[in-house]
Amino acid sequence: MKQKEMFIAFYPSKKYWAGDIPNFKNIDDDSYMKIMSAIEYSINMGQCKLKIAKDGMIMFYNADIEHKNTKRQNNSQYVNDDLELWNEYLNYLNAIYLVFTSSYYKQKNFYYFDIHEITNSDCANVTFENSKFIHSNVPGGFGKEHFPQRFISKQTLVLGESYDVLDKSVIGLMEDNLLKIINSYEKIKILSLIMKSLCEYHKAHLSVSLLLSWFIIEFYVNERLNRFLEIKGVNKERRKIILDYAVSEKLNILEISGEMNSFEFKRVDKFRKRRNKIVHESVNANRTDIEICIDALKYVIEMFNSNNETDIVLDMCFQYKGLL
Repeated sequence: MKQKEMFIAFYPSKKYWAGDIPNFKNIDDDSYMKIMSAIEYSINMGQCKLKIAKDGMIMFYNADIEHKNTKRQNNSQYVNDDLELWNEYLNYLNAIYLVFTSSYYKQKNFYYFDIHEITNSDCANVTFENSKFIHSNVPGGFGKEHFPQRFISKQTLVLGESYDVLDKSVIGLMEDNLLKIINSYEKIKILSLIMKSLCEYHKAHLSVSLLLSWFIIEFYVNERLNRFLEIKGVNKERRKIILDYAVSEKLNILEISGEMNSFEFKRVDKFRKRRNKIVHESVNANRTDIEICIDALKYVIEMFNSNNETDIVLDMCFQYKGLL
C-alpha cells in the first residue's frame, strides 16, 4: 500500500551541507541530483517528522495538521480553515528554525545563519511516498537560489567547498530541545513568537519587537499568578476575576506574595512602562531602546527555557545602520 506524506519545506538563509561535503567527481547529472536531494538527517517525534536534505532543505511533517487538512479538502464547511492550518505550520517552522540556529551556535560558537521569519512565500510542498522523495515545487525566499542548484549541471555549479557543514552534534542538540516542546502547540506558538520578536529586533523595528516580547511576558505573568492562586486554594471563578486585573496589579501581587523578587519585578515593570508608552502615547521606540529590547528578549527566552528545560540561545548581534 502506498503511503504518501506531504512535508512543508524551506531553506535557511545561507547555503550549507548537511553531513559531509559531497564528492561530485566522475558522476553523471542524474546521480548529482540524487545526492543533492538525499535525506541526510531524520528526526521522528511521534506525530511530527523532520528531514534535512544534503543541500540544506529543511522539511517538516505534522500528522495532526495533515489530518485536519484532509478533512478540510473533503468537506466544504472546513474551507475557511486553510489560513489557520497554514498559520499552524508556520508557527512550527519558525520555532524549528530558531532551535536550528540556536543549536548551530551552541555547537560551533558562531552565528552562521541570518535570522529571518519563515512565511508562506518561503515554503514548498514536498511529497514522499513510502519514505521516498517524489516531488517538490519551487520554494520562495532563499529557496529561489538554493533549490535550483539541485538541477544545475555539476559542470556549471559552484560546488561550495567553502559552505559550512551541519554535523550530527548539531542535530543531536536540536532533537533534544524539540522533543521537549514539539507535542505542545502552545509552547510552539510561544517560541514562534519569540522568533518573530527577534526578527523584528534584527530589522531595527524596536517597537514591534518589544510589543511581541510583551505578549509573551504577559502570558507568563498570567500563568505564574494562576499557578500561585491555585496552590493557595483560590477557586476558579475568583482566579478568573483576579487574572482580569491590570498587569501592574498582577505584578504587585506576585512581588508582595514573594513569588517574584524585587529585581525581577522592576525588570518586568520597566518593560510594561515602555510598552504602555508605545501603545497609549504613540511613542516610537528609538535607538536608546535597543537595551530594553535586548533585555526583553533575554527575559522571554530565560522564562521559556526555565519552564521547558530547554537550552535555546538567541542571536542578539545588532547592526544599526544610520542614515550617514
